[in-house]
Amino acid sequence: MGLTEIRPQSETSHATLTRVTDVAHTLETVVVTLKKERRQSLIEGFDVAPLKTALQHAADGVASVEDIDRAWIATMPSSIGPCGMIDALGLDTMLEITRQGVDGEAGALTRYAFLKRYVDEGRLGAKSGEGFYSYPDPAFMRPDLLSAA
Repeated sequence: MGLTEIRPQSETSHATLTRVTDVAHTLETVVVTLKKERRQSLIEGFDVAPLKTALQHAADGVASVEDIDRAWIATMPSSIGPCGMIDALGLDTMLEITRQGVDGEAGALTRYAFLKRYVDEGRLGAKSGEGFYSYPDPAFMRPDLLSAA
């Protein structure tokens, strides 16, 4: 299941908003309608620091994507790690978020180059069937993930 985010602008008529909302509900996704105008999507407003840190570790060769997720799942109250989250979000989406910080953020260029290799290969994450993981059965969903080495 994905997310359909509706971001009406001040010029959006009630009729248009109703029609878009009706169509969105046919897509079998979670539908969220923002109450205020905003340039960024709602998800971009969340703290992406853990995702950036995970990408930095992977880009620097500190640990594999799978080991990064295993460490996260073993220590956090979560069934998915940051690299799995990036796969769900889309590597192309994360690449765009990273691109916006390339000029002034330490490590952003390294993360950008790391993600760009995947995106250039068409590995966009869950939506393309391949990203950091292979779908429909990504390794982070295996019951033995934490015991795997």
